[in-house]
Amino acid sequence: MLLRFQRALNEGFYVIKIWISQKRTVPVVEGPQIPNNF
Repeated sequence: MLLRFQRALNEGFYVIKIWISQKRTVPVVEGPQIPNNF
């Protein structure tokens, strides 16, 4: 149970890392605002 949760957490961090890297390559119009609510 704990191992499954840990693996899901690792996959979630991986997806967030990919999302941040993709968001960084796209020109942001709002300015240097970092979403820190996750």
